[in-house]
Amino acid sequence: MERSSLPPHYMGKALKKRDEQLDGPRHMQATSVETEQALPVTSAVSTTAPTLQDVLQAIAASRTALEVNTLIVELGLIRDDHRRLAERGTAAEQEISATTPALALAEGCLAAIEARLKTLENTAGVAENRARRNNSREVGLPEKVEGSDMASYLDAWLRSVVAPEGLASFFALERAHREPAKSPPPGAPPRTLIAQLLHLKDQDYLLQQARLLENLMAENSRVSVFSDFSKEVQ
Repeated sequence: MERSSLPPHYMGKALKKRDEQLDGPRHMQATSVETEQALPVTSAVSTTAPTLQDVLQAIAASRTALEVNTLIVELGLIRDDHRRLAERGTAAEQEISATTPALALAEGCLAAIEARLKTLENTAGVAENRARRNNSREVGLPEKVEGSDMASYLDAWLRSVVAPEGLASFFALERAHREPAKSPPPGAPPRTLIAQLLHLKDQDYLLQQARLLENLMAENSRVSVFSDFSKEVQ
């Protein structure tokens, strides 16, 4: 065999080119094998279509997930409301606890005020009835029989009808008026006449005589004489 007459550096390049030519077919063959092994998988994935059941299951799963998320949000809102209510309840309990002593003190003061008011009412009632001791109530005297001078008419009527005898020489009628002040409508009963005597002794005697007499008359009308007490006593 003859030796090559090529220089050494040309000889190296020729050997490298030969190796590349030999390796090319082997590399392409390996690549084609790997591609063939991968093709069935890729083809299977790309050609498989979802069924109606798969779609329905996906919709149901999505709906369930949506409902769960909605419930989670609502539970969170309920939890926040419960927390706020608990805070308000705690604040209310604290305010009630703080006002309880003041309320107890106020109740004690109110009870004392009510007791004092009751005492004052009793005192005022006693004073009012004491001031009315000299008063008498003439019920049934017809309207307008007294004319323009009610005191003079009543003085004469008491002297002549109720107590023609036994009155003190200094008997005096201080004042007289009808109650209420407004005149009644036609056909209504006459108003009560209030008379105030100067002396209590004359008042007691007149009331005693009025009880003894069965019929006291004035202008053909029956008249009754009573002591004048407060409305609470009446």
